[in-house]
Amino acid sequence: MYIFVVMAFVLISPVIGIVISVLLFAQKHFSRLSAIIFGTSMALMMYCYIPDSGNDIFRHFISMNSYKNIPLWQCFGNSTFQSGVFTWDLWLWVMARFNNMQLLQASGAFVAYTMLTWMIFDYACLNCLKMKQWITTLLIGVTIVPILDIGIGIRYANAFIIAGYAFYRHYIKNIGIIQTICVLLAAVFLHHAIIPIIVAWVALPFFPNTREYVRLQQWCYYLYSRGMCRQFALDQQTPL
Repeated sequence: MYIFVVMAFVLISPVIGIVISVLLFAQKHFSRLSAIIFGTSMALMMYCYIPDSGNDIFRHFISMNSYKNIPLWQCFGNSTFQSGVFTWDLWLWVMARFNNMQLLQASGAFVAYTMLTWMIFDYACLNCLKMKQWITTLLIGVTIVPILDIGIGIRYANAFIIAGYAFYRHYIKNIGIIQTICVLLAAVFLHHAIIPIIVAWVALPFFPNTREYVRLQQWCYYLYSRGMCRQFALDQQTPL
């Protein structure tokens, strides 16, 4: 009954939902529930946003239409504008079942903010931090990436947050390497932009010298940025 009352307040006002999420965690330390409430509030905000026609989300809307009438096993590799993004294929297939374009951008906000706030809340729980010790981290965490980048771009921001979630569970929660790799693969197949981060992570044990490791990261991003610029130029030539 309690959760239904809370969700009713979230539907009335997402801002109230965010406040309830923060106060609930501060009082009861329910990290998962508080994160879900926070993510739902941000998703509702994003659902009500009407994007401009030039935004990337419209390309995603077009892609989603091609997933409406196909079975699950045919959705992989079905995207018109991207290839090798199997997580994104599955995401679009699920969202296409609801036949609601606004839910696509809302789902991006829900996934990103739920994961992000859960990591902050969970870390505060593990270290018995008081509200004044974690509230600043929460504010920085939820504002460092603009909500429109998360809701409209979806793939790029969520891929990085999912990768951060994988690293958090591996290093803080001591989750095994197999599960970590599986989550990282899901992030890679959402957006290839995190490949340099994973390459640098895999190479970390082989570079005890910090300066050499930084150079490796710079080289990975240089190679990747060249590929991204080339792909961007091709995308601009693709008619919508």
